[in-house]
Amino acid sequence: MKKLMVAVMVLAMLMVLTGCVSAQASESFRFGEDLVFSEQEAYVQIDLEKSSELVREKHRRLSAILKDTATVENIVALTTTTANILSQAGVMPIGAPNSASLLPELKSIQYTMQDAPKNKREGVLDIGSALTPNIELILELKPSLVLYSDALGHTQTMQALQDAGLTVEPLGQSDYLDMFVLIDVLGNVYEHKNERVNSLMQELVAMLKQADELVKANQQGQPKTAAVIQIAGE
Repeated sequence: MKKLMVAVMVLAMLMVLTGCVSAQASESFRFGEDLVFSEQEAYVQIDLEKSSELVREKHRRLSAILKDTATVENIVALTTTTANILSQAGVMPIGAPNSASLLPELKSIQYTMQDAPKNKREGVLDIGSALTPNIELILELKPSLVLYSDALGHTQTMQALQDAGLTVEPLGQSDYLDMFVLIDVLGNVYEHKNERVNSLMQELVAMLKQADELVKANQQGQPKTAAVIQIAGE
């Protein structure tokens, strides 16, 4: 009887250990020279050890800015593209410019200070023009972080906000790697419990896999000639 109980206990321990191993098991997928993904059962994340130094540096910098959920959920976007990218990545900014280019999901909940009483300000505050945002409105929101596009400078506005004690940082938007790094950092902030962030990363990696398979298939075929048409002006 004792031997049977010992055997059962050993078997149970092995099942637990096996379960732990299988939960940690992952598959790797490399895209290009920079990105390597580790695919867990419930989510996909960037494998920083195997990815390039460029990706690691971008990741370190953004992780230092987006430190926790309190910061992530209290961001003002100085530029329309920044607001749109945050929204698509699962983060709703508390303030954004008034622009026709703003995504419908943001535009539909955007309000002005005159629209809402102070105790009922929910949604995205209209901070004015993207080129000349209303600094007083931004200060009244008391954001944890103010983000702008790294491709566009708001020198005077940024300096004024920094002088007022706010943290103002660029959000990378000039490289496709930036989007993956942003989603991965957000996944870490939410400890991979944010379903929108998880599903977005999975969808994007699935698209990369399709692109990778298409490239490999074309490499096996006959060489092709491409015509490139360049049109001057906007």
